[in-house]
Amino acid sequence: MASYKVFVCGPIIGNINAVEDFAKAEEVLQNYNSSWKATSPLDLGVPISKENQERLIRRCMDAVLASDALFLLRGWNRSSIFKSVYKMAKEMGLPIYEFDEYIEEFELIEAAG
Repeated sequence: MASYKVFVCGPIIGNINAVEDFAKAEEVLQNYNSSWKATSPLDLGVPISKENQERLIRRCMDAVLASDALFLLRGWNRSSIFKSVYKMAKEMGLPIYEFDEYIEEFELIEAAG
């Protein structure tokens, strides 16, 4: 069975819970469907800092191009990087999901195509 690649976006810089937030999203995705493979900015090999913002943007865009869907964590829209990622995913026609880590549920907010 081929994996369904999902790129997960959410606040990182200044978010002391970033690692836990992304881990929870990955766990929820795996529990929903074991063929869903989550990738996040934490997996892209770029140190997370303001100084590396341009490199991170490029890597995030590359990750979206290789993804089947976008998964947004609470607060994603406070990041210029993830606003650009969202816009790109929407233009590509990817399904876009929003995750509420407090209730551990997600919903489709943009359908494919």
